[in-house]
Amino acid sequence: MKMPTPDNGLTIVTIEELLEITFPPREEILAPIIMSQSLTMIHAWRGIGKTHVAIGIAHAVATGSRFLKWNAPKPHGVLYLDGEMPGVVLQERLQAVVAASGKDPPPGLFRIATPDLQKNGVMPDLSTPEGQDTVDSMMTAETKLIMTLPH
Repeated sequence: MKMPTPDNGLTIVTIEELLEITFPPREEILAPIIMSQSLTMIHAWRGIGKTHVAIGIAHAVATGSRFLKWNAPKPHGVLYLDGEMPGVVLQERLQAVVAASGKDPPPGLFRIATPDLQKNGVMPDLSTPEGQDTVDSMMTAETKLIMTLPH
């Protein structure tokens, strides 16, 4: 069944129509924990290693490799928004991950924003439409994963 035409901007279907629609399958970004059209949160006490895990995940997705027991079947674009770490520390951690893995992401697939590179050291506020528009404008056609670390 083809997709129905929206009425007043919102497409509404019956259960019978929904069950007849062929939707594209979800893509594995980092199997089995991150799929396309998913939202994933890493939560732990301060100092446990969330940033190390986030960097490892982002690198695996951008290189199409493994991190811990998870696998990225192929390279995907990553937009990594770090709001908490000094740029020099982020740089050191990324250098360590690349050195340990022996893999560099394809050019342009792993993109990073850090407060140290922003005007007045301020990252966009993602709770506002303006901040969300800023992030949308930073995405490329290859971007499949957006990682945000709080500020």
